[in-house]
Amino acid sequence: MKKNFQLFLLSLCITSCMYADDVGERPENSIENPDIHILEKKLERAENIEANTEEQTEKSEAPELFDVPDTEGDIYSIKTIKKEAPEKYDKSWLGKIRLKSKDINMYFGGMLRDEYFLYNRVNTLRTDFNDSNDFFRHKLSLDWSMLQGEKRYGKPATEAFVRLSNYIYWQNNNAYMPMVIDDLRSNDMNLSLAKNVSVRTLMPLIFTEQAWLKINLDAFAPTFNKNPTFIKAGLFDYIVGRGITLGYHADLAVEALGWPGEGGFTRFPYMPPGLLLRTQPIENLTIDLYFSKWREVSATIEDTTAPTRKNRLFGPRPERGKGKDRDVWVIKADYKHENEEGVWLAEPYWVRCDAPEQQIEFDADASAHLNTLGIMVDVSHKNFKINVEVAGQFGEQRVHGIDRNEIKLNSKGQPVLSHVVFGNNFETNTYPPNISRTQVPVRSIQQNSGNNPVITTDITNNIDFIVNQPINRCPIEQGQAIRDPNTQEILSIDPDTGRNNSFLGQPIYNSNAFGNKRFRCPYKLDYSGFMALADLSYEFDDLPLKLAGALGHIGGDEYPYNQEFNKKFRGFTPLRTWYKGLSVENILIFDRLVIPRPMNISYKNLYAFNNLKNISDLQYVGLGLTWFPMKDRRKLSCTSDTMFFWKAAEIPKWNKCGKHPDPAIEAQIALDRKLLGFEGWESTQKAHRMIGIETDIKVLYKLLEQCTILAKAALFFPGKLYEDLDGQPNIVTRRIDACGRSHYESLGSDTAFAFIIGFDYQF
Repeated sequence: MKKNFQLFLLSLCITSCMYADDVGERPENSIENPDIHILEKKLERAENIEANTEEQTEKSEAPELFDVPDTEGDIYSIKTIKKEAPEKYDKSWLGKIRLKSKDINMYFGGMLRDEYFLYNRVNTLRTDFNDSNDFFRHKLSLDWSMLQGEKRYGKPATEAFVRLSNYIYWQNNNAYMPMVIDDLRSNDMNLSLAKNVSVRTLMPLIFTEQAWLKINLDAFAPTFNKNPTFIKAGLFDYIVGRGITLGYHADLAVEALGWPGEGGFTRFPYMPPGLLLRTQPIENLTIDLYFSKWREVSATIEDTTAPTRKNRLFGPRPERGKGKDRDVWVIKADYKHENEEGVWLAEPYWVRCDAPEQQIEFDADASAHLNTLGIMVDVSHKNFKINVEVAGQFGEQRVHGIDRNEIKLNSKGQPVLSHVVFGNNFETNTYPPNISRTQVPVRSIQQNSGNNPVITTDITNNIDFIVNQPINRCPIEQGQAIRDPNTQEILSIDPDTGRNNSFLGQPIYNSNAFGNKRFRCPYKLDYSGFMALADLSYEFDDLPLKLAGALGHIGGDEYPYNQEFNKKFRGFTPLRTWYKGLSVENILIFDRLVIPRPMNISYKNLYAFNNLKNISDLQYVGLGLTWFPMKDRRKLSCTSDTMFFWKAAEIPKWNKCGKHPDPAIEAQIALDRKLLGFEGWESTQKAHRMIGIETDIKVLYKLLEQCTILAKAALFFPGKLYEDLDGQPNIVTRRIDACGRSHYESLGSDTAFAFIIGFDYQF
């Protein structure tokens, strides 16, 4: 051990050109044949001087505490949701290895974590769906931080932090580091061949999780001497309130409402880029101005000329254009009052998000402006801790008018028009011809000698050109027959040859199918979401126990796009939110985001979406108890949390024998039932709102000061909601059988459970 320590000192001296204490002389050259005993004395003297310097620095006025979180959630540390600024400058976030040169202090540290996860029935709540997963997860983080100017100014003038991470599942290296190609298109950009094409890496990669610079203006600018002020820029975490209104995971949002991140992946493990200005105008009050670039689509000419608007009905050109980035702005204040008995904190805030491009069905088919006004109050009084947060939302989402028709490949690999169909000319049919499901193939209508004419260089005779002319492509032509742009006569296409043949052909129509018509007229959603949360905990002095309770309402509403008209939307929309809970934590619904909470069925897709990557549309009541078996309460803790969950919104119950009241629509749905393998339809009754009950147990043991071991177990008991929705097709329970037939099945109601065990080592 002593030999290793001597070798370590020797290595430090070899690099002593960048390491010198305040009183020692900087060597001109590298040291040769150093005397170990002299070096030990030199090191001891330097450490004593540095300790005295740090003690003097602590007496000076200090900025707010740095927060350097673990982005996936440090499940091994007991931490409060609110990062409070101490009176003295805190360096606990810095690494344990320090190098010093004049007025620069550099720190190195990191974290190593390995965990095992076992999930059963958490995705579908069904025993017959192969819904059982287990995997090992590994994370390595290497941290570098720097403080400069502390000796000269009494506090650091500049501060910087970089975290490099490797985050993988064992033998699945791109689980948290996805590489994706957005779209694959044909040369003429008219046919989308594939979207969000993922690329796999065979070896673990290192990525930048955090990288930021902070400039303390009050350290060197006399103007700010009485008003501590700093600017922070780069990749760093920033939350508003508890982190529900605004968090820092760029891919966590309400997907079904047009708020997904990139590529459909969950929990990007890097911090969003941002710029923060914080100032303290008076004692105990700080004000933040924060800006974040959530999505960048204006950086290159390829971005601004991408045909993202090609499905729009209105507008001069299909290109994206300029100024379509998704930006977030925050104005926030923190007022803190302390006395001998506790701390009182109030945090009012305003968050605005501008999203010029959202995707409900197609690229850029919606845009939104969302504002959130709220306040969080946090009180610590003796052994009590109380936290309350209330927020309301306003703004609007504009759902743009679109043409759903596009060229697709059918099951035979032939290009067809998705929303132009052959009319049914059989006398026995009692429903209109424009709701047929027989799609028109992409061919030329000119008279050819062959039976299978092909697309010609004269595009005016191509059917895909004809159906997109103004005479056929406008909302007033919904469900109408396709006409020749020149003669304005109804086209009659021979299904076998594709020719315009008035004797053997059939008229073709703009599809008027239920829930999936060719044209979607524009309309607007007015946001009016509401959220109210409260947590309370009490830790006993004479008993090794802590009691906690929580309740919350996060507004929800029905799936809003089935009826295409202006309406009010009462769902609360969390942005970039990953929330584990405060006084009472939750594993499966909050932390792991795996239990699906279904909406009502989408008429266009004929399956229901889920609130899965968010905690919208949720009401809950929770109780928690923590036992500390050892005198040092940080050493070992055992926690049991139970939460009861309800949907905030009411949705229709599913009737397995139900039918649509409109006979024409029922005829279409009857065909879809056969094609997609589901039964029934929505009932006129409302489904029960009880989602279920989850009970969690967590044991945390601090094996060493730097090493923590943790085990978790979770049980989820589905509520009556899932029984009332039995039979309703769901997006996560679609499957294809051995014969290649689709089956749109429903979620189950079986108990789900999970088990997690791992260790965390800090260095």
